[in-house]
Amino acid sequence: PERDSDDEQEEASSPSRAHHQQATRIDYEYLVKFKGRSYLHLEWKTASDLESMNKSAKNIYRRYIKKIETGADDEIEDPEFDPEFIRPERIVDEKEEEVMEELSDKELVEWEKQREEEMEEDDDDDEEEEETESP
Repeated sequence: PERDSDDEQEEASSPSRAHHQQATRIDYEYLVKFKGRSYLHLEWKTASDLESMNKSAKNIYRRYIKKIETGADDEIEDPEFDPEFIRPERIVDEKEEEVMEELSDKELVEWEKQREEEMEEDDDDDEEEEETESP
C-alpha cells in the first residue's frame, strides 16, 4: 500500500511516534577475539567499548561496520569456529602456585585435626626409627 506524504509527516512529527522510535533503539554487542589469546577467551564488547580501546581496536571495529554497510559481510569470519581451536594440543610446562582458600569453621577444625594426626604419625615413625637404630 502506498502512503501519502502527509501521513508520513504526521507520523514523524507525532510525539508518540517519536517516543516509540527512541524506545526501539538497539545497541549491538560484538564478539571479539583478542590477538594472542585463544578462542576460549572471546568477549562481548559494545561499540563504545571498542571505540574507547586502543587505536587498533577502533580501526578494526570501523572496518567491520564498513563491511556490513557495504554488503561485503561474506568476508567476515563466521562466529562458529572450529572446535579444534579449543582442544589442547600438548602440555608444554608446569608451575606451582600457592592457592589461598577460605575454609569454614567446620572445615578448619577438620583440617587441624587431620594435621595433628599426621604430625603424631610422623613422631611415631621417628621414634620407631630411633629404636631400630639403637642396639
